[in-house]
Amino acid sequence: MELVVGSEIKKGQALLSIGDMGGITVDFQISEADINRVKPGLEVVVSTSGTHATTLNGVVKTVAVQAKSNRSSSEAASFPATAHVENIKPEQREFLRVGMSAKVMVKIPGKSAIMVPISSIQPD
Repeated sequence: MELVVGSEIKKGQALLSIGDMGGITVDFQISEADINRVKPGLEVVVSTSGTHATTLNGVVKTVAVQAKSNRSSSEAASFPATAHVENIKPEQREFLRVGMSAKVMVKIPGKSAIMVPISSIQPD
């Protein structure tokens, strides 16, 4: 309900809400190829074009058990997930805006490997 001059308000009615920019929640998608390796609690590195090449460290909070519907598309299924970043520095906070796009890299434990496209592998 929009408040205008002269509107009646009731006891307990919210008049406004103030966002807490001390931390942020980031929504992202996980491909079906990676879904079984991403779990809540894993570390993430978040970057946006707005933070001027600085990164924010956080953790995966939720991973959906059901894929987002892509039935009209030939793309692989993706699973919604959220990550939380706490303790954002004031100089980082001034560049963040609600609704910005972000790049999320999940740190998956295990052996390091060099990834190359299959098309770059040639038989002897």
